[in-house]
Amino acid sequence: PKLKFDNTGDNLILHFNERPGVLKFYIKGNGFSSGSTSTFKVQTSADGTTYNDLATYTALESTSELKEFNDLGESVRYIKWVYTEKGADNGGNVALGNITLGEYGAHETYTLTITTNPNADIFAFDAEDQTVQIQGGSRVAEGTVILLSVAPHQGYQVNSVNVVNLNNNTQVSLTEGSESGTYTFTMPNSPVTVSCNVSELGTGKIYEKVTTLRNGTYLIVYGEGNLAFNGSLTTLDAVGNSIPVTINNNRISGTTTIDAATFTYDKKTGTLKSASGYYIGRTSDENGLNSNTSTWYENTITFDEDGNANISSGGATLRYNTTSGQTRFRYFKSSSSVQTTVQLYRLVDPESIDDVTISSVGYASLYYSSVNLIVPTGVTAYTYKLDADNIPAISRTYRAGSVIPEGEGVILKGNVGTYQFSVSTTVPESDSDNKLKGSDIEVTTTGPGGETSGYLFYVLSTEGGSNPGFYYGENDGVAFTCAAHKVYLPVPDTGEHVSSFTFDDMNGINETIATTTTNEGVYTISGVKVDGNKLQKGLYIINGKKVIIK
Repeated sequence: PKLKFDNTGDNLILHFNERPGVLKFYIKGNGFSSGSTSTFKVQTSADGTTYNDLATYTALESTSELKEFNDLGESVRYIKWVYTEKGADNGGNVALGNITLGEYGAHETYTLTITTNPNADIFAFDAEDQTVQIQGGSRVAEGTVILLSVAPHQGYQVNSVNVVNLNNNTQVSLTEGSESGTYTFTMPNSPVTVSCNVSELGTGKIYEKVTTLRNGTYLIVYGEGNLAFNGSLTTLDAVGNSIPVTINNNRISGTTTIDAATFTYDKKTGTLKSASGYYIGRTSDENGLNSNTSTWYENTITFDEDGNANISSGGATLRYNTTSGQTRFRYFKSSSSVQTTVQLYRLVDPESIDDVTISSVGYASLYYSSVNLIVPTGVTAYTYKLDADNIPAISRTYRAGSVIPEGEGVILKGNVGTYQFSVSTTVPESDSDNKLKGSDIEVTTTGPGGETSGYLFYVLSTEGGSNPGFYYGENDGVAFTCAAHKVYLPVPDTGEHVSSFTFDDMNGINETIATTTTNEGVYTISGVKVDGNKLQKGLYIINGKKVIIK
C-alpha cells in the first residue's frame, strides 16, 4: 500500500541507529506536474532537528519511479519525506512506497569487465556526489565490492592490475579471485583509476646470438637499442622499420610480433628473405635497400671479434642508422661509418625440443645441453647427487613453472601423458651437486675400461614393473646405450656393483633394494665385509641385497 501525501507539511520520518547503506523507494504523482509551485523533498539529518535536502521534486510521473541513493553519509540517522508546499495551481498528490534501507557495506557486487589493448590501458572512473562513475553511466557507492574481470586480447597477457584512489593517490587493495583474471576491491569514497599493464605472450621460441652461420631463421638486431629489423613489412626500406625486443644473456624470447619479423638465411645462395616474402640486398656500394619477391641478392656475412655481423651486399653493409628522423635498418656505402653495427640471433629450432612421454610407471628423463626448459604443468623434475656411500639422493626439485638450467640432466615424475617443454630465456643457477649426465646424441659405453673408466653406469629403467629407478646397464652391466636427450648416472666403481637404485616415490630409496652382488654375508656399500651381529645404523649389502638399518 502507498503512503499518500496530499497536504503541505505531510511527512514521514524514518529513524535508525547506524550508518545507512543504500536507500531505495518508489514514488509517483497524481496531478503533481511541472508548471505548478508544488515541491516535495527528501531530507536527511544527524540529530532529527536540522535537516539537509537530499532530493527536491517539482514534478513526478504518474507511474511509479524507482529512486536510489547509494551513500547518505556517515552521520545520517534520520530520513524525512515531506510535502513542503502544495501549490494552489494544480498541486496534486504524492504517493510513496516500497521503502528499503540497506545495511552500510551490504552492496551487491558490481562486475566490471575490461578487455585490454596491446599497450597499457587506463580506465578512469569519475566522482559525482560521493559516488563513482563506472563506464556506461552506473554509479557505485563507497563500500561497494567491485568484481574486476580482466580479459586480455588474444596473444597478450596481463602483467599487473592496479587500482588507485584519486583523492590521495594511494593504491586500493586488490584480492585475486578464484578464477584467473578476476580481482575484487572495495570502492573508496573517491574516484579511482584502474590500470592494466599487458604484454605479448611468449611463443616459446628462442633466438640466440650467433657468430657462426648455417641455414636458419634469424633476427637482425641493433643490440644497443634493443631493436630488430621488422621482416614482416612489405616496404622494408622505411624509417622506423624496427620492433622492440628484450635481450637477456644473448637471447631473445619469441612473441607473435617477433616471430613475424624474422629473415631466412640460405647459406648456399647467400640470400636473406624477409618473413613477408622479400629478398633483401644491394646492387651497388650506395646507401639504400633493394627488395624483391623473385630477384635474389647475394649477401656475404662475417663476424668481428665483438660478435657483430658484417652483412655485405653489392659493396654496401647492412647497419642501423640512429640519426634522428632517419632511424632505420638499411644498407650503407662502405665509406660511411656513422651507422651502428648489427648482430644476428638465430632461432633455436623448436623441433629440437622433443615432446616427452611419461608412461604408466610415472617416470622419464630429460637432458638438453644448450636451452633452459620450463617444467610444464603436471610434471616435477629432480636432480640427483651421491652421498658419502655413493647412493643417489634427490639434490634439487623443479616444480611446474620452474626452469631447468641448460645442461642439467633431470628425472621427471608425472601423470601418464605427453608433455611439451618450452624454452625460457631465464638462466638459473645450475646444480653443482647433480651427478646425472646426458647428451644431445645417443651415447654408448661399456663401463670400466671402455669409453669412461672408473665408473659404473646406470640408466632409468622400469625393470621390475612397479620398481622404476636407476639400473646398472641393459645386459647385466655388460654395456648400455643412453638415448639422445636422456640421462644416465655414473657411479664411482669401488669394486662391487649395486644392480639398481629404485625410487621410493621420489623421496629416497626403498627400504630394501633389488639384488646387488651375489656374495653371501654382510658388506658395507664400499665392499668391506663386516660382522652382521654388530651393525650400526646405515646402508649395507646383506646376502646380495642392499638394506637400510635404522
